[in-house]
Amino acid sequence: MDDKLQEETVKIVPNHVFKCHRERGVILTRQQVWKDRDGHYHCSNCQEYVEDVTDTETGQEILRWL
Repeated sequence: MDDKLQEETVKIVPNHVFKCHRERGVILTRQQVWKDRDGHYHCSNCQEYVEDVTDTETGQEILRWL
């Protein structure tokens, strides 16, 4: 692969929005959750499972405000 192309490559990291199952209405960022070895995300506050709502209508609306 061309070294020049390698240096000009830009990595795009999307923002993710998570919703806690226990704490209703709490929206979390990736920095506020942790991932277990099975690949499931958990809330840092209550350790409950969180749902990735990035691709939902609500998640897209939240990302517009961030």
